[in-house]
Amino acid sequence: MTNEIRLQSADTETFKEKFLTTTGRINRLTFFKRSIALFVINFLTIFFTIFLIMLGTTSTNPPSWMTFILIAIMGVLLIPQYCLNVKRLHDFGKDATIAKIFLVISFLTIIYNFNISVDSEFIILDSAAFIIPWAFSLYLLFKKGDEGANEYDN
Repeated sequence: MTNEIRLQSADTETFKEKFLTTTGRINRLTFFKRSIALFVINFLTIFFTIFLIMLGTTSTNPPSWMTFILIAIMGVLLIPQYCLNVKRLHDFGKDATIAKIFLVISFLTIIYNFNISVDSEFIILDSAAFIIPWAFSLYLLFKKGDEGANEYDN
């Protein structure tokens, strides 16, 4: 009976409840599906932002102010993923502290990636900036959640 109620409520969740709240918990499959949806939304948002900015220029080099706009947009787009990460951590009994750390790391990675030049040598920081957030996402994806209720159930 409880599973039926949970399944019905998952179908009627609003966008805000799915992506902009940190209460409750989500399982691995739901986390995967919502993360893929966010990836597509983020990609399209960034693509069309770059397209619209470059549409107004005749140069192939992006304007210098574009960096600030893209950092701001990408920073805002981190919020729904942070909310999903928190709910996923709740599924195995952890609080939001780790998600907050990775939110900061992800934002710093965005800023760092805009500041490196294409000609720069490959350094350990480049690979760490790429690997650490992906490793955290894989951990959230494959870590089995708690069986039954825990302190984060609604």
